Amino acid sequence: MRERAVVVTLREGMAGELEELARSAALEVVESLGLKLRSPQAPLLIGRGMAERIAQSVKDKKADVVILSSDLSASQQRNLEEILEAKTIDRTQLILDIFARRAKSSEGKLRQRASRAVRRRRGAQGDPRPAHAH
Repeated sequence: MRERAVVVTLREGMAGELEELARSAALEVVESLGLKLRSPQAPLLIGRGMAERIAQSVKDKKADVVILSSDLSASQQRNLEEILEAKTIDRTQLILDIFARRAKSSEGKLRQRASRAVRRRRGAQGDPRPAHAH
């Protein structure tokens, strides 16, 4: 059985792309939410009210994973996972997951592992910036 995903876009015009990426990762998109982010909130990226709305959707749709269109810092990801009670990833991590599944060569697999290690290390060091912001 495939994992069930709630896709959350924070910018207009991203829903179709993010849903297609989710399907490429063998996820079943059970809901797509388009939310307007007025200004990023450090602890969660999104406000508490938006997080609660997503959490209700996760519960109602029995979703396993939430995919956000904007990049998350490691602490934002952890905080959202606690509130949403579901695995939470951003678009960048979704793309890395797709590449990991499709990597055939040893070099491709090594590059994939290196990218993931960099993202994990930045999170472990408390770096609040997403990996691409460096």
